[in-house]
Amino acid sequence: MGLKFFGKSGGLATALMGTAMLAIIGNESASAEQIDAANQELDAAGMKGAQLVPTGTLEELTAKADRVDTAEAAVTTAQGAEKTATDALAAATKRADEAEAEVVRLGAQSGAAPTAPRKDAAKNDVQEPSANDHQKTVDALHAKMLGEV
Repeated sequence: MGLKFFGKSGGLATALMGTAMLAIIGNESASAEQIDAANQELDAAGMKGAQLVPTGTLEELTAKADRVDTAEAAVTTAQGAEKTATDALAAATKRADEAEAEVVRLGAQSGAAPTAPRKDAAKNDVQEPSANDHQKTVDALHAKMLGEV
C-alpha cells in the first residue's frame, strides 16, 4: 500500500499538490484555466478560504482598492467640510434670529425711548456743515458764472 496525501496516491509532490498545482509551479504566465484547475484541487483537498489569483487580477484589484481608499478619504474630507459649513450656517442663523428679536424689541419702544448707539460720538459718520462750507459753495458758483474756473 502506497502513501496517500489528500486522498491521492502517486509521487510525493503529486500527492501533496496535485497535477494542476505542479503545472503552475515555476510558470510565470499561468493561464486562467490552469489557475482554476489548481483552485479546484485546493477545494478538493479541503483547503477552504484560500485561492490562487492571477497576477494581473491581483494588480487590478490592488489598483481598485487604492482608488477606493482615495475615494473614502475624499468622502471623509467632504463630510468634514459639510459639518463645518453646517455649523457656520447654524451660527449665522442664530445671529440673524437674535438680530430680528432685537429689531422687534426696539420697534416696540416709543419714539422717545433712547437707544444706545453702537458707535462712539468721536466716530460719528455725520459731518456737520460749518459756516465756511456755505461760503465756499457760493464762491465756487460765482467763479463758475464769471468763467474763472
